[in-house]
Amino acid sequence: MDFVIYAEGVCTASVCSSLPMAEVQKRMRAHDTGISSPWEWAEAEDFATGHPNPCPCNKQPDTHRHYLFHC
Repeated sequence: MDFVIYAEGVCTASVCSSLPMAEVQKRMRAHDTGISSPWEWAEAEDFATGHPNPCPCNKQPDTHRHYLFHC
């Protein structure tokens, strides 16, 4: 899969993707948040695990990265 939202909460979502960052952001902006705020890349924030945002995927590190979004 080239784009997977693997975790989604009320205001936080984690994505695994092999797509360029611009395409990941475009797809997340199109994904409904359920509130008036759109999904935005949490550029200056690390994951709760301490990993940087973005970071290599733990299963496919050569092709995929994980991204953190907030709304």
